[in-house]
Amino acid sequence: MGKRRKNPVAKASLEGLYKVAEEALQTGQSKRATKTLREIISRNPKEGKAHFLLGNLYRQSGKLVQALHCYDRARSNDPDNAAVLLNHANTLQRLDRFQEAESDYLEVLEKHPGLAIAHFNFGLLEKRLGKLDSAAIAFRQALGSEPGLEQAYRCLLYTSPSP
Repeated sequence: MGKRRKNPVAKASLEGLYKVAEEALQTGQSKRATKTLREIISRNPKEGKAHFLLGNLYRQSGKLVQALHCYDRARSNDPDNAAVLLNHANTLQRLDRFQEAESDYLEVLEKHPGLAIAHFNFGLLEKRLGKLDSAAIAFRQALGSEPGLEQAYRCLLYTSPSP
């Protein structure tokens, strides 16, 4: 009989598993990263970072419902994390769940008022919903937080709020 190959993931510490996952993410090995993140979560279901990273992998591969589930889990473990809240809102928007996305963006902005990308993404949603006054305000706030945010400036130019 041949020797069985040892699974290095099985004996690794959580810290070691995160290193494996990060290396896999950096080198585009999404299957390996997914497997490693699932292993982290199976060992410690409250690992918000692992849920967040797995959600990003799902979102990037178009599995938006699975991504949203991961962000929900990450959010329950770290309710104030700006990246988790923002990705949750962005995913809701991509799922055309606009009212929920709008509510999430407002929550992100309440907790992190200087987060330019949150203002910008909220502005895009408001523009999409035809709320041009609100979109213009959001784009201005994005520029106030990050004056060099060229996309916000361009969107502001093409958003014509009522007089």
